Amino acid sequence: MKVPLKWLEEYVELRLPLPELCDRLTMAGLTVESVYGAGEEAVLTLEVTSNRGDWLSLLGVAREVAALTGAPFRLPDVAFAEGDELSADSVSVEILDPALGPRYSGRLLRGVTVGPSPAWMQERLQQVGVRPINNIVDVTNYVCFEYGQPLHAFDFSRIAQGKLQVRRARPGESLVTLDGEDRPLTEERLVIADAERPVALAGVMGGLDSEVTDSTTDVLLESAHFASEGIRKTAKALALRSEASYRFERWVDPNGAVAASDRATQLILQTAGGTACKGVVDAYPHPLPPAEVELDTAWCRRVLGVDLPDSDMAGLLARLGLHCEPAGEARLRCTVPTFRNDLHQKEDLVEEVARLYGYNNLPTTVPPNLSPNAGLSAARRLEFAVRDLLRAGGLSEVVSYSLTTPEETAHFGLAGGDDMIALRNPLTAEATHLRTSLLPAILRVLELNSRRRVGEVWAFELGKRYVLGGEVSPARESRRLCLALMGRRATSAWNRSEPEQQANFYALKGVVEELLAFLGIQATYTAATHAALHPHRTASVEAAGQEVGVLGEVHPELAEKLGLLGRAYVAELDFETLADNAVTDRAYASLPRFPSADRDVAFIVDAQRTWREAELVSRESGGELLESVALFDEFRGEQVGAGKRSLACSLRFRHPERTLEEGEADRQVDAVKAALRDKLGAAIRE
Repeated sequence: MKVPLKWLEEYVELRLPLPELCDRLTMAGLTVESVYGAGEEAVLTLEVTSNRGDWLSLLGVAREVAALTGAPFRLPDVAFAEGDELSADSVSVEILDPALGPRYSGRLLRGVTVGPSPAWMQERLQQVGVRPINNIVDVTNYVCFEYGQPLHAFDFSRIAQGKLQVRRARPGESLVTLDGEDRPLTEERLVIADAERPVALAGVMGGLDSEVTDSTTDVLLESAHFASEGIRKTAKALALRSEASYRFERWVDPNGAVAASDRATQLILQTAGGTACKGVVDAYPHPLPPAEVELDTAWCRRVLGVDLPDSDMAGLLARLGLHCEPAGEARLRCTVPTFRNDLHQKEDLVEEVARLYGYNNLPTTVPPNLSPNAGLSAARRLEFAVRDLLRAGGLSEVVSYSLTTPEETAHFGLAGGDDMIALRNPLTAEATHLRTSLLPAILRVLELNSRRRVGEVWAFELGKRYVLGGEVSPARESRRLCLALMGRRATSAWNRSEPEQQANFYALKGVVEELLAFLGIQATYTAATHAALHPHRTASVEAAGQEVGVLGEVHPELAEKLGLLGRAYVAELDFETLADNAVTDRAYASLPRFPSADRDVAFIVDAQRTWREAELVSRESGGELLESVALFDEFRGEQVGAGKRSLACSLRFRHPERTLEEGEADRQVDAVKAALRDKLGAAIRE
């Protein structure tokens, strides 16, 4: 939107220097993109947001300047003489589709002389980027920029029976527009038609057959309002943009149509002579009333952080043309003029108060109790805490796509096909279904790094998987945590003496155990099988009486297929189950006041017996004094016999309130040994 300062000054006194005026407009949301020219000849180029159709006019910009500076705003002084003939005697207007064309007015002017417009008008039109044509057309363009109301002038002699209809196009109709293009019309297009055929494409462009020419003597002046949606669709479908469609697509005040028509009539009589017939033929079946919005002023003060009295708020809004009156304690009832269709709710009014008060005048205090996790649910806060824990442990977070294919899923030995959720309209052949597991994605991360000769990857992803549900819920999504370890964990470059940890099964299990300890969850690990994992180095994770995940080494065949640089280890955990069972409250435990008594026990059991079984037996039989059980050795060989293995563990006993008496720990050790013999068939090694 181009705004010549000399033209703008006709409606508002410019009390600020040009740089300060540009800054005030920009800070208020009406960005000044550029200025060319100097002094009174300067022209501002403004960036108008799509919700402010009122700014697409000199009067709209002048009203904004007046509101920002406190200068009085003045409308053009419109006055002209009318003849005795009534416009309604020769012109009829009918709206057949009020949803697309809510208002249409026409005024008849007789005896005009078409010729060049005055030099001052041509100069102003050229400043805003419009080519002068003749005095009649130039006036309609001038008023379009002045009032923001598109107008159109018909040669009245070419309007059959003086009858105009606002209707949809009929099958087979077409229209040659002013640009000379013959445009076929569909029933979706709104047209202005006379008694015989369409004469204009409503709100977009007039027809060539009814344009004003040098021989025109009688002019029918149109000023109307059309629905934004219909104009936008028509202009886009026909690739036909105009100053009229640009404004109608945003907003043109229907209650300003006749005022703009009066202004154009005044200028036509001044530049082309003639006589204006009395009155306007105006079809407006459903007038648009002003909106009413209630402002909670106390809430407004809290939002802005400024102790602004109600009267000051009402005064600021009054500058914009709103009428405000008290509506109870700390409330204002505001009547919004129809040219401000962007003001619908209290938040809109708060923004207007802030704009006029000045954003730079608002305090810059930080809101109290503000934290990155404010407003988050407990589950979401736990997610962020787990991410922080894993990153602190040396793992990098990765984010992968949620879309995959059944073939990709099957490539990793996972279930796919009918169990997966298919997209109705996939964008690519590689993204046709929602993933059921995060393992394929994180394995692809290991593959990608291996291709680039990066063999040290310790990573995790916390994301969603999607599976088919039942009749009640056809689709179900849940959060999963996936871990991947390959090569050494990164160490500080400046401290090479720090020991490097190599990825292996126990390193992965250690990460999982540290995570579960952080969540306050006790878990057990059982040998398991998984299609993508090593048949003898895989374990399921059980907690709260159910399986919550799996961990293990990537299957050697799959690792070779992916070209991994070394052994890799992955885990996938049901994060939602873990979150549901997490103990987030932490209780303080003081350091032990009394010494412990440590005893070692070695025993031989069948090879299929797991350490977990032995640990549970030891804890159950060790009594209340048993504080911890830790495995420190495993041995297999001829010395213990075929199909056997030797396990050695350390038992720690402690009393919380006194020193253990002599023999007290030994009696508990004897109980543990007896339980291992009875329940596991263990042979105790003395």
